[in-house]
Amino acid sequence: MDGGFLIASRALQRVSLAVMLIDDLTGAAITGSSARAWIERAKPPIKKNDGLFVFTDLSAGEYTVCVEGGNYRRQEMNIVTDRDRMQTMTLRLRPARTYHVPEGCLRIDGTAEPGAEITVYAPDRQSAFKLLSDAKAGSKCISVFHSERVTLEGSGFRLMTSGSDEENVFFTLSKGGGSYELQAPLKADHPRVGSMLVPAFTDVADKKGRFFIVLRSVPSSAKVICEAKGSACLRREYEAGSKGCICPVLTTIE
Repeated sequence: MDGGFLIASRALQRVSLAVMLIDDLTGAAITGSSARAWIERAKPPIKKNDGLFVFTDLSAGEYTVCVEGGNYRRQEMNIVTDRDRMQTMTLRLRPARTYHVPEGCLRIDGTAEPGAEITVYAPDRQSAFKLLSDAKAGSKCISVFHSERVTLEGSGFRLMTSGSDEENVFFTLSKGGGSYELQAPLKADHPRVGSMLVPAFTDVADKKGRFFIVLRSVPSSAKVICEAKGSACLRREYEAGSKGCICPVLTTIE
């Protein structure tokens, strides 16, 4: 849709950015009035019935797109716009505590040091993705093997490599052919052979130290890794179990 335009109120408007909001658990577009997207100090977007928010006439530069609403958490994503072409991005909204979690999902309702960065993932090789090519330290692009019907845009992963430190990666924009732009440069080298990407979910513990994350389709026998990075790094392993909820305590005193 390069060079796309909208006609509204008899004025020609240049489409700069289209943001699609989808439910991170179901993969369905979020429609109706349950969520919204905006950019501070920019004019409101045009909201479409299919869950698309269209921003027009943005100057070239970096912007922070904010989204929130209904039973979903507030999120923010930075994007650099180009006046010469329209850009699209997908944001996957994560459930808030008021969200009705479907059966088969796992609620993670835990505590940690206030302000700690939380990462939760289940290191299951069966659901992991493989790299298409070596990923080099400092790169903001990664290539992943998957079918043409799959898109990982807006998703977070734990990049795991044998004999190397693990790191979180977040896919911001799809560049086609299994190639994705990353939110931050890679910290280490990850060769194609011996590396895998498993879905990872992140949060920041609030002022009371509470955090909330929902994992999709987790078998009761699955191993769940919970990690908190605050004044110290704590990492604990739990079994998903059959109750549909675990309450990790990621502090030095349990």
